[in-house]
Amino acid sequence: AHFISVLAGLPAASSEVAENYVDMRAAPSEFQSGIAAVINAKIMVGNVLEDGKGKFSPNDPLTRAALAVVLEQLLPEETRANLQH
Repeated sequence: AHFISVLAGLPAASSEVAENYVDMRAAPSEFQSGIAAVINAKIMVGNVLEDGKGKFSPNDPLTRAALAVVLEQLLPEETRANLQH
């Protein structure tokens, strides 16, 4: 997620967003602001658990399917609107 934030040119975000994710502290501290940036930009949002908290799984490998969604999110909105799924 940190790499995606750099690739997208997102400004670093406050890692306070980590409070909404039960596993964000598992991510190295130097990457948490980049992870927060992609969450704030809604490029990657993780999964919502039953208690309303989120699970981001910051140390899990990114699947091809998840990468496809991320790449689509990086496209301009008008381009995304023209895509056929």
